[in-house]
Amino acid sequence: MRPPFWKMAAPREKTDGPREDRAYQEKYQTALTVLFAIEEINRNEDLLPNITLGIHLFESFMNEAETLKGYMEILSGGRYQIPNYKCASQGHLVAVVGFASSVLSLLVANTFGIYGYPQISYGATDPHLSNKLIFPYFYRTVPSSVHLSNALSSVLKHFGWTWVGIVYSNVESNENAIQMLKSSIITQGSCIEFTEKFLGSTNYWIPEYKRIAKVISESSATIIVFWADLEFTSNLYMLVHTLARTEKVWIILTDIYHLLITNKDVVDLRPFHGTLAIQMKTLEIPGLMPFLWNITLDQYTFCNFIFLCKIVLYECKIVDGKLLHHTCKHDEAKKILMGAETLVESYRVYNAIYALAHALHMFMASKYWKESQIEGASLSYEHPWKVTRVTRLLFVYHSE
Repeated sequence: MRPPFWKMAAPREKTDGPREDRAYQEKYQTALTVLFAIEEINRNEDLLPNITLGIHLFESFMNEAETLKGYMEILSGGRYQIPNYKCASQGHLVAVVGFASSVLSLLVANTFGIYGYPQISYGATDPHLSNKLIFPYFYRTVPSSVHLSNALSSVLKHFGWTWVGIVYSNVESNENAIQMLKSSIITQGSCIEFTEKFLGSTNYWIPEYKRIAKVISESSATIIVFWADLEFTSNLYMLVHTLARTEKVWIILTDIYHLLITNKDVVDLRPFHGTLAIQMKTLEIPGLMPFLWNITLDQYTFCNFIFLCKIVLYECKIVDGKLLHHTCKHDEAKKILMGAETLVESYRVYNAIYALAHALHMFMASKYWKESQIEGASLSYEHPWKVTRVTRLLFVYHSE
């Protein structure tokens, strides 16, 4: 197995409070879930016989520049980003699993779709990505926002709510989704009092919170719909707390689960009482919890990001780049926060990796694999789009 490694963006300065720790807890569990899934697949002789999956992981911290840089490194096979050149002699790219964000998924699909590698997102809901004429190599293991719009309409109709307001993040990929959402709300008989979008830049957070809070407080609508991409979830927490006490019912159409559950013992959740959230169901991953509980500080030292997580979560000290294990506060509280339950992102990335593995299994049973063997090519290295033909058959069961 090719040794996996984690490409890490420059870490942000650690801040006080639970939000930074929560981010690292989620990413830490997600990274370990990726390693768990790959190791599990490689032990399964029936799924991919005589094939060993390797992994190249990078964490972008929701940064578009780091995403492009990391993706170019994957394509080039080294630390240098050279378009249309492959510098590595092994570890041929088969497919890309990512991202949790619609913004980053669109960025990669638009920029690198010309290479023909299948891209499987585990969080992007933008309906625009369903257009196979524009994105023929894009797949996802979550429903598009079309389903969210339909679900919201059903909720409004069920409770007889006819007067609503909408708050959403100022991201280009959200515009189509919001138009679809508004159309769905109006079609089922409700009316929209206001539609407000907030800026994502940290330079405008406080003024934006105050501005939107004023609009919501002064509105007569009691139902407020919140729609945002994954990276804006924490903005909702700040916005709700800025509002203080209001007689409003929030309906959340974003991944709020991890924000509320992971921090339920360290943040004030009282403003969220009465909130409704439409979420995908998350199941337990067999064997994952014991795997997480038994992780030691000595394991997976080749992953830079996991190394960073250990420093942050266990408050370890480093000297000359070496982790001083005796300084780490590897207490039970940290382990409970890390491995008490399967988080949403971990469950989704696990499904995405297995979807890819089953697609490769189908590919190996197809005529395209036999053609590749005759041509002497490695697994889809010469013709990655051939995997896409079979991947499309697999994902017909996730029809949108």
